[in-house]
Amino acid sequence: MFSLFRMENYRFVRTRTVHVITAILIAVTILGVVISAMTMKDSADAESYNVSESVDLNGGKALVTVEGGNSTELNICQMFTEDIAPVLNMVFWGIIIAIYIYGEYKNGFVKSIGNQIPKKGMLCASKMYIMAAYTLCMYAVEFVIVALTSLIYASKYKVVFGFQPKYLIIWLAIFALYMGISGLFILICTSGRSSAIGIGVAMIVGFGMTGLVYNLINWLLVKIGITSFNISMYMPDTIMQRMSLQTPTDCIVRAFVVGGVFTIATICVSMILQNKRDI
Repeated sequence: MFSLFRMENYRFVRTRTVHVITAILIAVTILGVVISAMTMKDSADAESYNVSESVDLNGGKALVTVEGGNSTELNICQMFTEDIAPVLNMVFWGIIIAIYIYGEYKNGFVKSIGNQIPKKGMLCASKMYIMAAYTLCMYAVEFVIVALTSLIYASKYKVVFGFQPKYLIIWLAIFALYMGISGLFILICTSGRSSAIGIGVAMIVGFGMTGLVYNLINWLLVKIGITSFNISMYMPDTIMQRMSLQTPTDCIVRAFVVGGVFTIATICVSMILQNKRDI
Protein backbone atom coordinates (compact mmCIF):
# COMPACT_ATOMS: atom_id res chain seq x y z
CA MET A 1 0.00 0.00 0.00
CA PHE A 2 2.69 2.48 1.03
CA SER A 3 4.79 1.42 -1.93
CA LEU A 4 1.86 2.28 -4.19
CA PHE A 5 1.59 5.71 -2.58
CA ARG A 6 5.30 6.29 -3.09
CA MET A 7 4.99 5.38 -6.77
CA GLU A 8 2.04 7.76 -7.09
CA ASN A 9 4.14 10.52 -5.57
CA TYR A 10 6.95 9.80 -8.01
CA ARG A 11 4.64 9.85 -11.05
CA PHE A 12 2.63 12.86 -9.91
CA VAL A 13 5.54 15.23 -9.35
CA ARG A 14 6.91 14.31 -12.78
CA THR A 15 3.66 14.85 -14.67
CA ARG A 16 3.96 17.92 -16.91
CA THR A 17 0.25 18.71 -16.65
CA VAL A 18 0.65 19.11 -12.89
CA HIS A 19 3.51 21.57 -13.43
CA VAL A 20 1.47 23.62 -15.91
CA ILE A 21 -1.65 23.70 -13.72
CA THR A 22 0.41 24.64 -10.66
CA ALA A 23 2.03 27.52 -12.55
CA ILE A 24 -1.40 28.73 -13.67
CA LEU A 25 -2.76 28.56 -10.11
CA ILE A 26 0.21 30.53 -8.80
CA ALA A 27 -0.30 33.18 -11.50
CA VAL A 28 -4.02 33.39 -10.70
CA THR A 29 -3.23 33.77 -6.99
CA ILE A 30 -0.86 36.67 -7.64
CA LEU A 31 -3.37 38.27 -10.00
CA GLY A 32 -6.07 37.96 -7.33
CA VAL A 33 -4.01 39.95 -4.83
CA VAL A 34 -3.19 42.60 -7.45
CA ILE A 35 -6.87 42.96 -8.36
CA SER A 36 -7.80 43.23 -4.68
CA ALA A 37 -5.26 46.01 -4.22
CA MET A 38 -6.49 47.84 -7.34
CA THR A 39 -10.10 47.52 -6.22
CA MET A 40 -9.16 48.83 -2.82
CA LYS A 41 -7.45 51.84 -4.39
CA ASP A 42 -10.51 52.63 -6.51
CA SER A 43 -12.77 52.30 -3.47
CA ALA A 44 -10.53 54.57 -1.46
CA ASP A 45 -10.54 57.20 -4.21
CA ALA A 46 -14.31 57.02 -4.51
CA GLU A 47 -14.86 57.33 -0.79
CA SER A 48 -12.46 60.23 -0.24
CA TYR A 49 -14.37 63.38 0.56
CA ASN A 50 -14.11 67.10 1.09
CA VAL A 51 -15.84 68.77 4.00
CA SER A 52 -16.64 72.46 3.67
CA GLU A 53 -17.22 74.47 6.81
CA SER A 54 -18.40 78.05 7.19
CA VAL A 55 -16.24 80.11 9.58
CA ASP A 56 -16.03 83.73 10.62
CA LEU A 57 -13.19 85.67 9.00
CA ASN A 58 -12.73 89.41 9.66
CA GLY A 59 -16.44 89.91 10.17
CA GLY A 60 -17.41 87.88 7.08
CA LYS A 61 -17.85 84.30 6.07
CA ALA A 62 -15.40 81.99 4.36
CA LEU A 63 -15.46 78.33 3.33
CA VAL A 64 -12.64 76.18 4.64
CA THR A 65 -12.21 72.80 2.90
CA VAL A 66 -10.96 69.84 4.94
CA GLU A 67 -9.81 66.81 2.97
CA GLY A 68 -10.72 63.37 4.26
CA GLY A 69 -10.27 59.76 3.26
CA ASN A 70 -10.66 56.22 4.49
CA SER A 71 -8.12 53.76 5.80
CA THR A 72 -7.45 50.69 3.66
CA GLU A 73 -5.99 47.32 4.52
CA LEU A 74 -5.19 44.02 2.85
CA ASN A 75 -6.36 41.05 4.91
CA ILE A 76 -4.16 38.05 4.09
CA CYS A 77 -6.49 35.39 5.52
CA GLN A 78 -9.50 36.88 3.79
CA MET A 79 -7.75 37.00 0.41
CA PHE A 80 -6.52 33.42 0.85
CA THR A 81 -10.09 32.27 1.56
CA GLU A 82 -11.33 34.10 -1.53
CA ASP A 83 -8.57 32.41 -3.52
CA ILE A 84 -9.42 28.80 -2.57
CA ALA A 85 -13.20 29.08 -2.34
CA PRO A 86 -14.22 29.67 -6.00
CA VAL A 87 -15.60 26.49 -7.55
CA LEU A 88 -13.77 27.52 -10.74
CA ASN A 89 -10.69 25.93 -9.18
CA MET A 90 -12.34 22.57 -9.76
CA VAL A 91 -11.68 22.97 -13.48
CA PHE A 92 -7.96 22.66 -12.75
CA TRP A 93 -8.43 19.75 -10.33
CA GLY A 94 -10.58 17.95 -12.89
CA ILE A 95 -8.01 18.43 -15.65
CA ILE A 96 -5.23 17.06 -13.46
CA ILE A 97 -7.26 13.99 -12.47
CA ALA A 98 -8.49 13.29 -16.00
CA ILE A 99 -5.09 13.51 -17.66
CA TYR A 100 -3.30 11.74 -14.81
CA ILE A 101 -5.67 8.75 -14.77
CA TYR A 102 -5.86 8.54 -18.57
CA GLY A 103 -2.06 8.70 -18.72
CA GLU A 104 -1.61 5.61 -16.57
CA TYR A 105 -3.82 3.60 -18.93
CA LYS A 106 -2.09 5.02 -21.98
CA ASN A 107 1.47 4.29 -20.86
CA GLY A 108 0.63 0.88 -19.42
CA PHE A 109 1.26 1.74 -15.78
CA VAL A 110 -2.03 0.17 -14.67
CA LYS A 111 -1.23 -3.15 -16.32
CA SER A 112 2.28 -3.25 -14.90
CA ILE A 113 1.24 -2.42 -11.35
CA GLY A 114 -2.23 -3.98 -11.29
CA ASN A 115 -0.94 -7.52 -10.77
CA GLN A 116 1.42 -6.44 -8.00
CA ILE A 117 -1.23 -5.19 -5.56
CA PRO A 118 -3.87 -7.28 -3.72
CA LYS A 119 -6.85 -5.35 -5.09
CA LYS A 120 -6.95 -3.17 -8.18
CA GLY A 121 -9.35 -0.83 -6.39
CA MET A 122 -6.44 0.47 -4.32
CA LEU A 123 -5.42 2.42 -7.44
CA CYS A 124 -8.49 4.62 -6.89
CA ALA A 125 -7.67 5.12 -3.22
CA SER A 126 -4.16 6.15 -4.19
CA LYS A 127 -5.61 8.81 -6.52
CA MET A 128 -7.59 10.30 -3.64
CA TYR A 129 -4.46 10.28 -1.51
CA ILE A 130 -2.44 12.11 -4.16
CA MET A 131 -5.17 14.73 -4.69
CA ALA A 132 -5.47 15.29 -0.93
CA ALA A 133 -1.70 15.77 -0.71
CA TYR A 134 -1.70 18.11 -3.73
CA THR A 135 -4.57 20.17 -2.30
CA LEU A 136 -2.78 20.62 1.02
CA CYS A 137 0.45 21.56 -0.76
CA MET A 138 -1.40 24.14 -2.87
CA TYR A 139 -3.01 25.49 0.30
CA ALA A 140 0.47 26.15 1.69
CA VAL A 141 1.90 27.51 -1.57
CA GLU A 142 -1.03 29.85 -2.25
CA PHE A 143 -1.06 31.14 1.33
CA VAL A 144 2.64 32.02 1.15
CA ILE A 145 2.16 33.68 -2.25
CA VAL A 146 -0.80 35.72 -0.99
CA ALA A 147 1.26 36.87 2.00
CA LEU A 148 4.37 37.75 -0.03
CA THR A 149 2.41 39.50 -2.79
CA SER A 150 0.50 41.51 -0.19
CA LEU A 151 3.77 42.76 1.30
CA ILE A 152 4.54 44.45 -2.02
CA TYR A 153 1.70 46.85 -1.25
CA ALA A 154 2.72 47.37 2.39
CA SER A 155 3.93 50.89 1.62
CA LYS A 156 0.52 51.88 0.20
CA TYR A 157 -1.93 49.89 2.29
CA LYS A 158 -2.09 48.41 5.72
CA VAL A 159 -1.38 44.67 5.46
CA VAL A 160 -2.88 42.57 8.25
CA PHE A 161 -2.80 38.84 8.93
CA GLY A 162 -6.43 38.94 10.04
CA PHE A 163 -6.60 35.38 11.38
CA GLN A 164 -9.69 34.27 13.25
CA PRO A 165 -10.38 30.71 14.50
CA LYS A 166 -13.37 30.49 12.15
CA TYR A 167 -11.03 30.83 9.17
CA LEU A 168 -9.41 27.50 10.03
CA ILE A 169 -12.82 25.82 10.13
CA ILE A 170 -13.73 27.37 6.78
CA TRP A 171 -10.47 26.15 5.20
CA LEU A 172 -11.05 22.61 6.48
CA ALA A 173 -14.64 22.68 5.20
CA ILE A 174 -13.45 23.80 1.76
CA PHE A 175 -10.85 21.01 1.82
CA ALA A 176 -13.61 18.47 2.52
CA LEU A 177 -15.56 19.82 -0.47
CA TYR A 178 -12.43 19.65 -2.66
CA MET A 179 -12.09 15.98 -1.75
CA GLY A 180 -15.76 15.28 -2.43
CA ILE A 181 -15.60 16.80 -5.90
CA SER A 182 -12.22 15.16 -6.60
CA GLY A 183 -13.76 11.81 -5.68
CA LEU A 184 -16.52 12.44 -8.23
CA PHE A 185 -13.92 13.22 -10.91
CA ILE A 186 -11.98 10.06 -10.04
CA LEU A 187 -15.16 7.98 -10.33
CA ILE A 188 -16.03 9.47 -13.72
CA CYS A 189 -12.51 9.11 -15.12
CA THR A 190 -12.11 5.56 -13.80
CA SER A 191 -15.45 4.52 -15.27
CA GLY A 192 -15.04 6.24 -18.62
CA ARG A 193 -11.29 5.83 -19.06
CA SER A 194 -11.37 9.00 -21.15
CA SER A 195 -9.72 12.30 -20.35
CA ALA A 196 -12.27 14.14 -22.52
CA ILE A 197 -15.19 13.03 -20.34
CA GLY A 198 -13.40 14.02 -17.15
CA ILE A 199 -12.37 17.42 -18.49
CA GLY A 200 -15.88 18.02 -19.81
CA VAL A 201 -17.44 17.33 -16.41
CA ALA A 202 -14.82 19.54 -14.76
CA MET A 203 -15.80 22.39 -17.08
CA ILE A 204 -19.49 21.91 -16.28
CA VAL A 205 -18.84 21.94 -12.54
CA GLY A 206 -16.24 24.70 -12.54
CA PHE A 207 -18.26 27.12 -14.68
CA GLY A 208 -21.39 26.66 -12.57
CA MET A 209 -23.48 24.97 -15.26
CA THR A 210 -24.62 22.33 -12.77
CA GLY A 211 -27.12 24.91 -11.53
CA LEU A 212 -29.22 24.17 -14.60
CA VAL A 213 -29.36 20.49 -13.65
CA TYR A 214 -30.22 21.29 -10.04
CA ASN A 215 -33.03 23.63 -11.12
CA LEU A 216 -34.44 20.91 -13.35
CA ILE A 217 -34.37 18.39 -10.51
CA ASN A 218 -36.03 20.88 -8.15
CA TRP A 219 -38.72 21.54 -10.75
CA LEU A 220 -39.40 17.81 -11.09
CA LEU A 221 -39.59 17.48 -7.30
CA VAL A 222 -42.14 20.28 -7.12
CA LYS A 223 -44.20 18.50 -9.79
CA ILE A 224 -44.46 15.42 -7.60
CA GLY A 225 -45.33 17.46 -4.52
CA ILE A 226 -41.94 17.91 -2.82
CA THR A 227 -41.61 21.66 -2.36
CA SER A 228 -39.40 22.02 0.71
CA PHE A 229 -36.28 20.34 -0.71
CA ASN A 230 -33.56 22.13 -2.66
CA ILE A 231 -30.95 19.73 -3.99
CA SER A 232 -28.39 22.48 -4.61
CA MET A 233 -28.08 22.98 -0.85
CA TYR A 234 -26.59 19.50 -0.60
CA MET A 235 -24.20 19.56 -3.55
CA PRO A 236 -20.49 20.27 -2.89
CA ASP A 237 -19.96 22.76 -5.74
CA THR A 238 -22.90 24.92 -4.64
CA ILE A 239 -21.89 24.85 -0.98
CA MET A 240 -18.32 25.82 -1.90
CA GLN A 241 -19.56 29.04 -3.49
CA ARG A 242 -21.03 30.09 -0.12
CA MET A 243 -17.87 29.62 1.93
CA SER A 244 -16.68 32.81 3.63
CA LEU A 245 -16.23 34.21 7.11
CA GLN A 246 -19.91 35.16 7.09
CA THR A 247 -21.07 31.60 6.33
CA PRO A 248 -23.53 30.39 9.00
CA THR A 249 -22.62 27.42 11.19
CA ASP A 250 -25.26 25.11 9.73
CA CYS A 251 -23.84 25.62 6.22
CA ILE A 252 -20.31 24.86 7.45
CA VAL A 253 -21.50 21.66 9.13
CA ARG A 254 -23.30 20.72 5.92
CA ALA A 255 -20.05 21.29 3.99
CA PHE A 256 -18.20 18.77 6.18
CA VAL A 257 -21.00 16.21 5.95
CA VAL A 258 -21.52 16.56 2.18
CA GLY A 259 -17.78 16.56 1.48
CA GLY A 260 -17.27 13.45 3.62
CA VAL A 261 -20.22 11.57 2.13
CA PHE A 262 -19.19 12.37 -1.45
CA THR A 263 -15.58 11.37 -0.76
CA ILE A 264 -16.41 8.03 0.84
CA ALA A 265 -19.21 7.14 -1.58
CA THR A 266 -17.37 8.00 -4.80
CA ILE A 267 -14.13 6.28 -3.79
CA CYS A 268 -15.94 3.15 -2.62
CA VAL A 269 -17.86 2.92 -5.91
CA SER A 270 -14.67 3.60 -7.87
CA MET A 271 -12.84 0.82 -6.04
CA ILE A 272 -15.70 -1.64 -6.62
CA LEU A 273 -15.80 -0.85 -10.34
CA GLN A 274 -12.01 -1.08 -10.66
CA ASN A 275 -11.95 -4.45 -8.90
CA LYS A 276 -14.60 -5.88 -11.24
CA ARG A 277 -13.21 -4.80 -14.57
CA ASP A 278 -10.17 -5.89 -16.50
CA ILE A 279 -7.20 -3.58 -16.77
